[in-house]
Amino acid sequence: MGDLFQHDDGGWLQDPALLDRLVAEKLETEAEALRDEGWKWIAVATDFPYGHSAGLRCLVGETTELTEEEAASFKALRAEYETLEAEHAGADDLPEAVDQRLAEIETAMAAFENRPIRFDPADIARAGIFVSIDSDGALRVERGFVRPEDEAPVEPVPTEADDTPESTSPEIPVQRAVITIGGALSASEPEASEEDDTIRPLSDRLVTELTAHRTLALRDGVANDRR
Repeated sequence: MGDLFQHDDGGWLQDPALLDRLVAEKLETEAEALRDEGWKWIAVATDFPYGHSAGLRCLVGETTELTEEEAASFKALRAEYETLEAEHAGADDLPEAVDQRLAEIETAMAAFENRPIRFDPADIARAGIFVSIDSDGALRVERGFVRPEDEAPVEPVPTEADDTPESTSPEIPVQRAVITIGGALSASEPEASEEDDTIRPLSDRLVTELTAHRTLALRDGVANDRR
């Protein structure tokens, strides 16, 4: 809601819950569109906390090259930008039309420079992406993060005595990414099974360490009694 008595178009938000819901729905729509890329999971939130990707392996992709047509367009934009700058180099203030055109060229050149990253399909099938909003209010998509439990198993190194023929790698099936909204399970994601409540025996290593600590404690107690 706006404030008619403020000169800076100020105001306040009357229904924050409605705004949050609309933003969440917009982000979920964007996430649905990203499902076709083949990622295993998609995490969606208005803003992720600092270090949200800690512990995840970041994929190293390959930057796609400009096509001949794109390269020609980029070259023409850069030439126009340099020409306009040179024509108005001595001016204190740029004309509004020139300033607007320079801003348009900068935006177009930035789109060419921010090339999409291409990942291996096998990596995409086990990795995921984060969908959020950046500080300027624009959509932010962080691609290519692998959780430890999704890492590919380590294959044994074949020896010379192993005459088993190499098996061909199976085709990667197309999967639908599991979308997580704000850290909660979505309807398409199965809930995790309940943990087993049965009491499990202690490992031999843990029993040995506990025994050693108990022995040291008894020795300290005897030494204190003698004092």
